[in-house]
Amino acid sequence: MRKLKMPLFDGEDVYRWVYQVVRFFEVHGLITTEDRLRAAVLSLEGSALSWFRWINNREPFRSWEELKRRLLHRFQPS
Repeated sequence: MRKLKMPLFDGEDVYRWVYQVVRFFEVHGLITTEDRLRAAVLSLEGSALSWFRWINNREPFRSWEELKRRLLHRFQPS
């Protein structure tokens, strides 16, 4: 089996990134929402990372589910 890398997210194609990151969590046994949140944050870059830092400084994210919901809302295609 080939080694899967955590997909990076820069603000483009959020639905694809969520799909890939959930598969990554499953393959690597990341079960808890805390582990998933930590891993997902490490994959953010560019405008997605800037957005995360701005929001997280005002109202910290508490779970992967919350981050996913808010990313989908913020970066969904118009």
